[in-house]
Amino acid sequence: MNTIIRHRTLAATAALLVACASTANASDIVVTKSPSTSNRFYLGVDAGSVSYSEMNDAAVQFNIYGGFAANEVIGVEVGWTKFGEVTKSSTKANTDIFHGNVLGHIPLATNVSAFGKVGLANWNYEFTDSSNAKTKTNGVDLTFGIGADYQITDRAGMRVGFDFYSVDPEIAPGDKRSERLTAFSIGLRVNL
Repeated sequence: MNTIIRHRTLAATAALLVACASTANASDIVVTKSPSTSNRFYLGVDAGSVSYSEMNDAAVQFNIYGGFAANEVIGVEVGWTKFGEVTKSSTKANTDIFHGNVLGHIPLATNVSAFGKVGLANWNYEFTDSSNAKTKTNGVDLTFGIGADYQITDRAGMRVGFDFYSVDPEIAPGDKRSERLTAFSIGLRVNL
């Protein structure tokens, strides 16, 4: 029950950040860092851990992404995340996700901003049962996240974040699961 409340609270916070950012006019934006970091494409890589709710296990995760910062407040991003294998009893699961998000940033200091993001995740889920039979399913679901960016130099920055994914794989005919993935990551970002 607490997990559901926590996920809904984080989803509402992310949605509020994006909504606030999307209602801002260009004249409302106060530039707190060099204009050269806005209106730019960027690439990033991060790693961390992910926990699976149904499998009740955690694994390593790796993410690569790219995006465009239209200004200091609004951006778009696409990426691919590979989650490591988790086990429960004699079953195994692993997931990879292609995701696209809209980001809303709130500048906190000269080189620091908090962000919320919301988007869609196209997931692939592989489940191996106790007899080593594999089931692969895929789908598209809502995703959201929160985090912070720290701009180290004009070209390089760090990111820390939490991402939340919902996948609903059918691991056997009539056996559909509601798997919630919670990922924590830290990484580097390069402005192009």
